[in-house]
Amino acid sequence: MATALSKPPRSRWSNFVHDLVTVDFHQSDINTGVRLAILLIIVTVLGLITGHAAGASFVWLGAAYVLAVDQLRSKGTRTRLLLTVSILYASIYAIGMVISLSGSLVVLLCGLGLFIISYFTVFPKAFWTLYFSCVMFVIAIAYQGATLTLAGQNFLLIFVGGLWAIVGGIIFLPRKTSKQQRTVTADPIQEQPEPQLTWQDRFRPLTSNLSIHSHHLQYAIVFAITGAVGMLIVQLFKLSEGDWVLITVVVILAPAFSDISLTLNKVVHRIIGTIIGAIIALIIIDNVHNIWLLSLLFFIFASAYLSFIKIKNYAFVVIFMTVVILLFGEISFPTLTQQPLERIQNIFIGCVLSLVASSIWIAFSRKKSNLPSERKGE
Repeated sequence: MATALSKPPRSRWSNFVHDLVTVDFHQSDINTGVRLAILLIIVTVLGLITGHAAGASFVWLGAAYVLAVDQLRSKGTRTRLLLTVSILYASIYAIGMVISLSGSLVVLLCGLGLFIISYFTVFPKAFWTLYFSCVMFVIAIAYQGATLTLAGQNFLLIFVGGLWAIVGGIIFLPRKTSKQQRTVTADPIQEQPEPQLTWQDRFRPLTSNLSIHSHHLQYAIVFAITGAVGMLIVQLFKLSEGDWVLITVVVILAPAFSDISLTLNKVVHRIIGTIIGAIIALIIIDNVHNIWLLSLLFFIFASAYLSFIKIKNYAFVVIFMTVVILLFGEISFPTLTQQPLERIQNIFIGCVLSLVASSIWIAFSRKKSNLPSERKGE
């Protein structure tokens, strides 16, 4: 009787739609999201008031990614770690700008840089730091009009942003309640002392995965090739705002670092979220021309994004992230001629590249994973 009343299993299409439209708002933290957005909007407003919106954008960039890493960490804030992250982001951005000056070598060096950053995800705890490092790298490498002087200046601005995130986070962000602290303390896994590791143990993941059979190495190669192809397309066709091709590739493919078995459904979710977010942002940009009203909308979407950043719905989170990035670019560089259709075109190119790369990678992974089971059955 129970069997007759049980619900039939959902089809793949039903699962796809269910995952796409289902959002667990219990994972959101609106209070923290608004506080983080206030920290970031302060930088933007100061840049607008002083007439240095472009310079303030790099401060914002450094602060935003340091705050994001801080919020996505499983443990509490550690100033030393965030200071290291600030220097890392500033350095990677400066390196990317220098690479952008390398002429015909830029495609090769772009792929090499993405390979190195993505391969270091053999350390799972460093995933989010490396994810935002990839974003920093591709923004810098596609920077138009880069010079060595600008690379140095932007290094300092991004580092200052990281410092603001550390200081502002201590002042503005809510501390853990006693209830949260008791919950953490009650976790038996947290109570166990961490084993003492030698330097050889710490670096063993790097050396042990230097094999063509390693999924980490294979995926780092796929990711690097996809980014390099995107950079090649940008150069060959002289695409305006070509950084959006590379940003889209990173946004869609990078989450697979933490889950080698990432399904094609999740990749498609990210593509849908990116396109919807771009359309929403471009509608706003096309109809709102008051910089302060635009800043208010930016603050609202940034608060939403930072509140929902931990929600496990790719499409939903990426919609807000895309809107925030596009509005931020419009506010920071208002004198530039905006080309919304080209942005959509570049995002679409990045989506197609990511989808092709993901399809090849997933098909290859399944073929490899099926080999042992077939041999066992013989």
